[in-house]
Amino acid sequence: MRLSEVPSSRLAIYVLAACCAVAPASAQSNAGTPSTPVPADPASLGESTPDTYDSWITGYKTGPLSGSLGDKHRIVLAVSIVDDDSTPNPETSRFFINNDVITTLALSTDGTVSMVRVTPMAIQGGGPGRIPKDDFKRLKVLMKQLPDDYSYLPPKGRRLVVRADTGRGIQARVYDRANLPDTVVEIADLVGADTWPLYKFPEFQPDARFQDILHPAPRTPSEVPNLSQPDHRTLAVSPDQRLRVVEINPALWWDTTVHVEDLKTSREAPYDTRFWSTLRIEDQQSGALIHEFREPMIGRRSIHIYAAQFTPDGRFLIALSAIPDMRIYDTTTWQPVDSMPGVPAGAVAYDPSPDWKHGVAVFPSGEISLIEAGSGRKLAEIDPGNDLQSVVYSPDGSRVAIVTERSDPQNGYSCHMRIWETATGRLLRELRPLEGTPRDTFGPPIWWPDGKYLFALTRESHYAGSWVIGIWNTESGRYRGGLAGCIYPADPGTRVIAKNGDFYMNCRDDLLMWKGDDAIEKIVGFEKSLPQ
Repeated sequence: MRLSEVPSSRLAIYVLAACCAVAPASAQSNAGTPSTPVPADPASLGESTPDTYDSWITGYKTGPLSGSLGDKHRIVLAVSIVDDDSTPNPETSRFFINNDVITTLALSTDGTVSMVRVTPMAIQGGGPGRIPKDDFKRLKVLMKQLPDDYSYLPPKGRRLVVRADTGRGIQARVYDRANLPDTVVEIADLVGADTWPLYKFPEFQPDARFQDILHPAPRTPSEVPNLSQPDHRTLAVSPDQRLRVVEINPALWWDTTVHVEDLKTSREAPYDTRFWSTLRIEDQQSGALIHEFREPMIGRRSIHIYAAQFTPDGRFLIALSAIPDMRIYDTTTWQPVDSMPGVPAGAVAYDPSPDWKHGVAVFPSGEISLIEAGSGRKLAEIDPGNDLQSVVYSPDGSRVAIVTERSDPQNGYSCHMRIWETATGRLLRELRPLEGTPRDTFGPPIWWPDGKYLFALTRESHYAGSWVIGIWNTESGRYRGGLAGCIYPADPGTRVIAKNGDFYMNCRDDLLMWKGDDAIEKIVGFEKSLPQ
């Protein structure tokens, strides 16, 4: 839930005079009034207080908790983002004790959330607004099991405080915003604290920019990939390197998401035969045509093959189409077959692991499952009700990154990127853009060679904003920064590829390039500074 989702009739915004907002005597005298917004960090009002864990956290242990002026409910949970690392303004430093900004989201016993933001100049607030019942139920569980903070006081500018009133006093914990535990990230998401940046993650600017890549001049170097939408794509190469599978798509449009609702579409006559796509089997060396399959349109809908893969022995080829359906071809005759060992019957899409011992299957019902190929046993059901967008296995095949999405008329668009253990189906991590609520889009994941980091296209702000290639630590699940530099808003045609450790992204007519090693080196250095 975000305050932006609160109906305008329920939302109250107010600003108090700065002198009232920061006067220590006034703030302390009103601390016992739940409806009065007070600084979330009373201890910060005195510069003489030693910056130690015990002295800093003491001010947070007093109650009762409070929300915005408009929230008259009893507050039981408060999440405070403390920005206390800014340089004091010389023009106001003689009037104000500090330059801290504290943003608090407060949850009440009635399932309402309100916001209060304290700055040196004013107090602002909003709400209360009601959160979904399931979110409220989940928060009541999470607030009773706050992770230990091990009495560690993070550096200034990286502090987030969670306070819970469990009926036996105020329980307060302070966490590092750059390294939040999963439980705290979930709490922050559910109360809407991720509306404000939980941490200013580093953005790495391009190491090179090649301009006007869609036109003949100036030409980019030959080793730089062309990310313009080609009408010929190589989808697969046979294990013996003898054959290649090429798709020719005049419509220049591909969508890897498995939309099972499209199965209900009747087979209408094609709108225009010029946009039929073709799947070609070619000799890898000579380019000679071995076999060809035509893909007719359905009405105005272009049908294309978005993925293809040979079995390890080269005997079969699996091709996945946008109908959606799955075609299996015998590579000796190039005739379709109804089934093959290890592939679940009835599936409309199947992404096998590198060793073909496991796979992710989609069925006409919409079910997405991680399956043990030999036995057909379902190890995990993936995001019921969502559509499968991407499946990418780690270099050693032990983990799989799965992106799912859902477009709901009531709840809007949502997108999840999660990492699962391939052999067991155990959910390992959910990866969130900028540690935010998982509702922004993700591009196909790209694993770093050692499997410790994952790259994926996402947006640097909710709902809109420029594209950034996000970087996550797959072991901790934490977002660590992004490859940025494109000033344009999100474009459906934006693509990313990795080549020899470098990353490329098209930004309108320009091509941006980053050295992956440099970004990872800086991230590793930062992670070494974090407490273990």
